[in-house]
Amino acid sequence: MTDSSDFNIFRRRKMMSESRRNRRKNKKNTHQQKNPITKKDKVIGISAMIGLFIAAVILIIYLNLEFIKHLFNI
Repeated sequence: MTDSSDFNIFRRRKMMSESRRNRRKNKKNTHQQKNPITKKDKVIGISAMIGLFIAAVILIIYLNLEFIKHLFNI
């Protein structure tokens, strides 16, 4: 592309009518997400992950304590 063609493209974009620009903007903004995730779903998911993590930590600590008790016959 030459410099003049770049200028012509810029000029065409600049001269787009306001109504056409608004129609294009509205069309762009109306696209919906394929999988909308609500804030409530995010909170539930994060809470579940934290709960599972805490449960896993407690289980690991418990199993390690049982193993140590078994080693020293306490």
